[in-house]
Amino acid sequence: MSEGGESRSLQVLRQAAREGRLGHGILLAGESLETLEREAMVLAGDLLEPLGSEGSDNHPENHPDLFHLRPGKKMRLINIGPTRELIRQIYQTSREGGNKVAIVHDADRFNKESANAFLKSLEEPPEGTYLLLLTTNPYDLLPTIRSRCFRFTIPAQDEGVQDEAWFQWKADYHAWLGVLGNLRTGGKSAVSNAMF
Repeated sequence: MSEGGESRSLQVLRQAAREGRLGHGILLAGESLETLEREAMVLAGDLLEPLGSEGSDNHPENHPDLFHLRPGKKMRLINIGPTRELIRQIYQTSREGGNKVAIVHDADRFNKESANAFLKSLEEPPEGTYLLLLTTNPYDLLPTIRSRCFRFTIPAQDEGVQDEAWFQWKADYHAWLGVLGNLRTGGKSAVSNAMF
């Protein structure tokens, strides 16, 4: 991660977007879906025309040309109905006159029928349309979908542990390790003190 909290992959993608060299199909893979979603929203913000208002209404999430496709129902699969609705939306004219962005969350959850329907749009998307596929299991995607995307790995952001009990445990553990180092010279009492 860079000092600004962006992965190197996101920096490369943002630079390509600024230069007009970004491919239409981007596969973002990583261990944390939250990190993938956060970085996809940053990239979507770069690709979409900014809205006229200031403040929270200007967030890319509120943009009318940003679309989401998520797994649903009990099986947590991406079914054909929502997939066809997304395809219909991306083939319509942009509401703001700029680019359109579709984010497919958990893209590895496509069922076979919806994956095949989505594949056609991935092969020949409308002009100015970017398809961002997010997955923590890239090899569960159809190989034909993977092969039509530029793949970027996004490392999970390490938040670190901020619990006081953890810091106390660590201090006790290091003290115990110091006691272990004195076992030879401390005799029998050092062994009883070394019990953790």
